Amino acid sequence: MKYFFHRLLRSSPLVGWHSIAKAVVTVTVLGYLLTRVNWPNLWLQLASAEWAWIIAAIVIAGFSLLVVSIRWQVLLRVQGIGLSTATALSLTLIGQFFNTFLFGSVGGDAMKAVYVMRIAPSQKSRAMLSIVVDRGFGLLGFIVCGLSALPWEMRGLLQQEDGKTIAISLLVILVMSLLLIALLLVTPFSRFPGVAHRYWSKIPKRHIFQNMLSALRAYAKAKKLSGAAACLTIVSCLLVFLVGYSLSRAIHLDATYFQMILSISIVTVIVTLPISVGGHGLREGSFILLFLLLGVIPQEASDDAGYVLAVLFSMLFFVAYLFWGLIGGMIYASYKHSDSCKKVVA
Repeated sequence: MKYFFHRLLRSSPLVGWHSIAKAVVTVTVLGYLLTRVNWPNLWLQLASAEWAWIIAAIVIAGFSLLVVSIRWQVLLRVQGIGLSTATALSLTLIGQFFNTFLFGSVGGDAMKAVYVMRIAPSQKSRAMLSIVVDRGFGLLGFIVCGLSALPWEMRGLLQQEDGKTIAISLLVILVMSLLLIALLLVTPFSRFPGVAHRYWSKIPKRHIFQNMLSALRAYAKAKKLSGAAACLTIVSCLLVFLVGYSLSRAIHLDATYFQMILSISIVTVIVTLPISVGGHGLREGSFILLFLLLGVIPQEASDDAGYVLAVLFSMLFFVAYLFWGLIGGMIYASYKHSDSCKKVVA
């Protein structure tokens, strides 16, 4: 156990102004939200929850992480890096552990990168790019799903100013993401404006970025594998939404499946921002705000029963993935690089 914590502290950037700022934001937001919670009411709501639904949510969360690990395995294959499903799942669970607990701005992605670059030391740029693209696939999947559910909730959102802002922001993010992807995948660098070439010539070690760009364009050529990754992304998103829907049934939260899709999609994008530790505080506050906007909890109940249900939902949603993060921590405690190398599929 002592060796485990030594490795943990040595591999995580716990010290730094950004870590301190994130800790301050997390403590401030959580402190404000939790002081407004009626704790006796929350424990009563938890005691009356249907635990079969909670257990089902935890199991479904595990399947969603399995699908995510297979997607990453497919993206690595495009770059010529073979990884067994067991190894990909192990590294995904380790990443889940670091994303949950650590202060680092890149968290679990950084740890996945360390391991996979040791497995494929001659393809470090491509290995790192697979993680970046994997994160991009995930975020874009949630944005697309959120936009797909938006029409079903549009009438209620347009009646509120904050709702209009959310709808427009999602649309802008999607369009900009698609344009950026198209620009990088389709447009040759020789056709970029002259000013881009001048700035490019001043970038140190730009050959690394050139290798990553060429590797990125490999995804455009590997249509079948990239298409498979896109399909796996949608499946993983649907499983995450099912986790939320199961938890809403467990605590008797009156939310439709489309409301879950829209809420979880937006919250997932928000907590990805490196503002708080593990997204704590942002997650709870975002669910409360969105449930109020979507009418899942009535405005007049936001300080009592409805507020408690929103906080309890957020806590249970976190716990569903915390369970698998703890398993990832146990894997990390006993993980050996030599073992992972043996599991690589050529």
